[in-house]
Amino acid sequence: MRLLELIAAGYSHPNRLFYEDKLGQRRVFNDHEIGCMLEGLAHSPLPAVVGLDDELRVLDKENHAGRHAAFLRSWLSLTEFGKAILAHKEDFSRHNPIDSLMGRHEADQRSDMAFRSCSDETSTETRMTRLILTADSSAAGALMGAHPGDLAIAIERRLIWGALLSGVQLDAFFAARTTQENGLHWQDDSPSWRLEEFGVADLGLIELCTKCEAVELWINPEPNAQLMLLWLLDYLRPHANVTSRLALVQADFSIGNQLPRELAALRPQAVPVRNDHLEIAASAWAAWRAPTPQAWFDLLARDLKTFLHLRNTVISLLEELPMRGSGLGATEMRILELISAGHVHPYEVFPGHEKSNERRVFGYWEVGALLDGLAHGPAPAVLGLDEGPFDLDMHEDAGRHARYKRSRLALTELGKAIIARADDFSWHNPIHRWWGGTEVVVREER
Repeated sequence: MRLLELIAAGYSHPNRLFYEDKLGQRRVFNDHEIGCMLEGLAHSPLPAVVGLDDELRVLDKENHAGRHAAFLRSWLSLTEFGKAILAHKEDFSRHNPIDSLMGRHEADQRSDMAFRSCSDETSTETRMTRLILTADSSAAGALMGAHPGDLAIAIERRLIWGALLSGVQLDAFFAARTTQENGLHWQDDSPSWRLEEFGVADLGLIELCTKCEAVELWINPEPNAQLMLLWLLDYLRPHANVTSRLALVQADFSIGNQLPRELAALRPQAVPVRNDHLEIAASAWAAWRAPTPQAWFDLLARDLKTFLHLRNTVISLLEELPMRGSGLGATEMRILELISAGHVHPYEVFPGHEKSNERRVFGYWEVGALLDGLAHGPAPAVLGLDEGPFDLDMHEDAGRHARYKRSRLALTELGKAIIARADDFSWHNPIHRWWGGTEVVVREER
């Protein structure tokens, strides 16, 4: 009922339905289960909700990346039946099987008691069995389902897009919460009810780690997660009382794409963090924050085997610098190649599960911004993108978002010349972006 109330109140974008301040005190179900309920409301024989992307009907339940993108493309409203339910004039169950909402998906397997006492019941000192840190909310949810009794926290700060935090902001990010702005504290990406349930809300990272018997870092292979790993290890490095209980799981799969029971069965090895982990992480994190790419490039001359995915990350991020001869990074070039090959709708050139764009450096919003830049600059390389900018306002305007999805893309003469390596985007358009600590500024040369 709360979902219907919010949609009726104008919260038409699915992501907004998951915000805690909108859901009020409804804490029975986690985000995955709320998403399943929303699908039930929209895809039942007599739906109460319209506008949920049709691709969700056919996407595999384990394809979290594809499903997330489909949710982002959706724009919701109530059917007449949904309005009647809200007015208490109709009953959903009279027209739909209740298992359309429940029963097809695994329940959250968290235990009721998240803490285990290290002493007697009168002790004020309580120690958690294990803290799991990851860089993805879907991964945190899967890990909590796979490991009942443990606390998994996602830190989703984007480190491959935009300016890095200042030194003062970096110091405050992992500290206890005081006056940090939203988005500038390490707990901002975790549901407050979960943190309160475990009694850890607003704690600094070091303080929380010392309350745990073990701390594990479960890290996906994609570049932003690898950068988060470097930052975490660099931050924790001076604290021997934390690094002594620290272990690392370097997944070669997307953790959040696994069901909890599958994740529990995989049992990937957690390797104790050693001094070489800490030293390489400190050097690599300093290189990413450096004002030029040289130190990052120099990492290729080092032995990086301690981190399974770091060498690929170094190469993938170097490839996103504007290339000589095109003025574009690898993801932008791949977008032009796909349009040239006949992928004419915007979402066809986005990366994703079983998509033709196999680049995995940038996320959904970032790829949308790159396509904006190709299509809406002084000298566009792409024609036919009917809307923009690619932001939340566009997604929340049903008409604008529909026009965006209907756009038919084509290359301009400049775009064709760039593909043929006969012209350079930066000769006709200014480029200004951040690549780690490097401010990339290229002004038109012609």
